[in-house]
Amino acid sequence: MRRAALASSAGGFIVMAVFLVVAPAAGAIEWHQSAKLVPLLGVPVICGAVLPRLCAAQAAGEWRAVSKAQTIGSSISIIVAVPLAPVVGIGAASLQSLAAEGLFALQLRKRNFPHPTLGSTRLWRRYLLPTSINGAMGWLQGQADRLVVAIMGSAAVLGQLSIAASLARTPIDAALLGYVNLLRAELAKQDSRELKRAVLDRYLPRLLTGALVLQALVSVLTAFVVAPLLGGPWAPAIALVPLLAASAAPAAATWSLSAAIIDEARARALVPWQIMGVGLSLAAGYGFAQSLVLGAILAWIRDIIALIARSWLAGNLLSRRLRWWSVAATGIGAIVAGVGYSFLSGRFGIGA
Repeated sequence: MRRAALASSAGGFIVMAVFLVVAPAAGAIEWHQSAKLVPLLGVPVICGAVLPRLCAAQAAGEWRAVSKAQTIGSSISIIVAVPLAPVVGIGAASLQSLAAEGLFALQLRKRNFPHPTLGSTRLWRRYLLPTSINGAMGWLQGQADRLVVAIMGSAAVLGQLSIAASLARTPIDAALLGYVNLLRAELAKQDSRELKRAVLDRYLPRLLTGALVLQALVSVLTAFVVAPLLGGPWAPAIALVPLLAASAAPAAATWSLSAAIIDEARARALVPWQIMGVGLSLAAGYGFAQSLVLGAILAWIRDIIALIARSWLAGNLLSRRLRWWSVAATGIGAIVAGVGYSFLSGRFGIGA
C-alpha cells in the first residue's frame, strides 16, 4: 500500500512538473502563468500520502467520516478561492484544488482507523486498490481537458475554465461522492446480487434527485451571489457554470454503478472505459480551446458515454425503472443547464 502511495505521488508530481516546465518553454503559456499553477504540484503528493489512511477508513467502513472530510474540504476551499479569483486569476483554481485535497487529508489524519487485516492481500486487490485506481483515473480525466486547453488555448481561456469548473463541480461532486460512499457501505453488507440490486433501487433515485437539486442550487447561487462578486472580467466563467453543472446527474449514476461493479470484483472491466474517458476529456479540451460552450457540450457527451458504458456493465443490477430514472434525470439536467445559461448570458450580457 505504501509503495502504491509513493508511486502515485511521484508519478503525478513528475507529470505535472514536466508540464509546468515544458508548456511555457514551448510558448504554450507564459512563465508567470505557469507559476500560478505550481500549487497543483502538491495535489498528487497529498493524494498519494493520504491513500493508506483512506484505504484504512474504507476497510473499517468509516464511509461517513470520508464523506464528511470531502464535504468540509471542498466547501472551505471554494469559500477561500472565489474571492481570490479577481486577484490571482487562474491561481485561485489551483489553490482551490490544493486546499480541498489538503483539508481532506488533514481531517483523515486526525482519525485513528484500524489497519486493514482481512487477508490484506485479498481486500487490497479485490476492493481497496480498484476503488483508489478508479478515483485516480477520475482525477486524471478531470485534469486532461485543462492540460489540452493550456497547450492549445490561451491562459485567459484556461483561467475561465478552471474557475467555472471549481464553481460548478466542486461542491456538487463533494456532496454526491459522500452519498456514493454510503452506497458503497450498503452494497458491501449484502451477500447476494438481488439484495445489491435492491440497494441500488433505493439509493440511486435519491442520488439523481439530489444531483438535480444541487445543479439548480449552484446555478442560482452563481447568478445571484458569485456573478456580482466576480464581475465582468469573469463573465464567460460565470455563464459556463450551468453548462458544466449539467453533468451532475449522469456523474451521480456513473459513480454509483462503478461502485456496484467494483463491489462485484469486476473492476478490471472498468479500465478500458476509464481510458476512453481520459481520451474523451482530451477531445473536450480541444473543444474548450475553440469555444467554452463547445467544450462543455463535449464534456457532457463524455459523461453520457460513461453512463451508458456503466449501465451496460452493470447488467441486471440496474433495473428498467432505474434506467428510465437516469435518462429522465439527465434530460432534466440538460434543460436546467440550458435555462441557466440563457438567463446568465441574457440578463448579464455575458457569453462563453
